[in-house]
Amino acid sequence: MANAHPPSLRYRMLLSATLVMLLFLSLMGAVLDQAFRRSAEQGVSERLLLHIYGLLAVTEQQQGGLNLPDALAEPRFNQMGTGLYGAVLEPDGRELWRSASALDLTLPSAEKTSLFSGLTQGTERFGRVETDRGKPLFFLAYQVSWEVSGEARAYVFTVLETTDTYASEIAGFRNSLWGWLIGVVVILVLAQWLVMSWGLAPLAQVARDLHAIEEGKQDSLQGEYPAEIAGVTRNLNLLLASERAQRERYRTTLADLAHSLKTPLAILRNEASAAGSQAPSTATIDEQVERMDQIV
Repeated sequence: MANAHPPSLRYRMLLSATLVMLLFLSLMGAVLDQAFRRSAEQGVSERLLLHIYGLLAVTEQQQGGLNLPDALAEPRFNQMGTGLYGAVLEPDGRELWRSASALDLTLPSAEKTSLFSGLTQGTERFGRVETDRGKPLFFLAYQVSWEVSGEARAYVFTVLETTDTYASEIAGFRNSLWGWLIGVVVILVLAQWLVMSWGLAPLAQVARDLHAIEEGKQDSLQGEYPAEIAGVTRNLNLLLASERAQRERYRTTLADLAHSLKTPLAILRNEASAAGSQAPSTATIDEQVERMDQIV
């Protein structure tokens, strides 16, 4: 069974270029995705910090502690199910206040500890926690020092928000990003195919010229070729000319040989014809055979 032909140059180059583009665009997509995620998380952190500033603005000092109004300017704090929660804690984790939206919010003890543990005055912490239902929340905890009854006390203001909006933004960005990247890959592959077809056209011209030479329609490669293969085509033409000259020499030599053998063969034919009436001349036959042997 004959071996299959190896892949063409166009196929090899197109496959290599496609693989390189896929690798590059995949890495670029991963980098852009990571950058957008960080940017989105930074946006969430800044938004939660603004909510904390809003809570600080409406916090009032009262005898023995702080007081926050029942209804806040941000309506999402005022009703359950909005996905935005607020709370004020002491550094030891004791809860002093929570928004109306957080009345049904329950955090495991380990998750709740991450809201206040290790914070110092004027510092903030951004991260994620899991509710008792396994639903992730973003949180931003900010510790402040408040003078109450002539004594400076530390409080941790915390705002939590569901990750639904963040996840929706990430999903939308990924769909758009990978849709555009796939479109770019298709366009680049088509462009690469056109460029390769144009770049390899001289080789196709060489193949057509060689086929014409094989069929006897032309004697040499006659196309205009780029510098990269001009040397090859020139050497091929020299080789074809040399082969043609050698073939002509062979033809001339064989013609001379045939002409030289005609006379001895004619003599032998005459001797054979005369053999019917008398014995052929052995000397004549030997002479003509020797002559043909020398010619050959």
